[in-house]
Amino acid sequence: LAENSCAAECFIRMAFYLDDDSFRTDAENMLKDLGDVYRMYGVMAAPYALAIERMSGFQIKLQCSDAEYGEILKIFNPLRMIKFMGEGEFTAGVCKGTVCMQPAKSLEDMRKVLS
Repeated sequence: LAENSCAAECFIRMAFYLDDDSFRTDAENMLKDLGDVYRMYGVMAAPYALAIERMSGFQIKLQCSDAEYGEILKIFNPLRMIKFMGEGEFTAGVCKGTVCMQPAKSLEDMRKVLS
């Protein structure tokens, strides 16, 4: 369970960072296959729970200045995935799982979305 859950989490990250949904599909299939057995593992199913959280958690594609990026890292949560798209006017595309919100146009807007 732990190894397959870890692999699924890696696929989720690859889908996000490489913009390739085929990895996400593979991760979903792996996690569905494990869905019937994870309850038997008790606390040892933690990697499965983390993979599920990663699948449905925040994913942020961000364009901003270096200073703004530094501020964002201060509120960073390791369960969120952030992809820096380069310097420019602040724009943050924020999705939770597969549901995307209106792009945040300021650091304050992004804080509101993530809270």
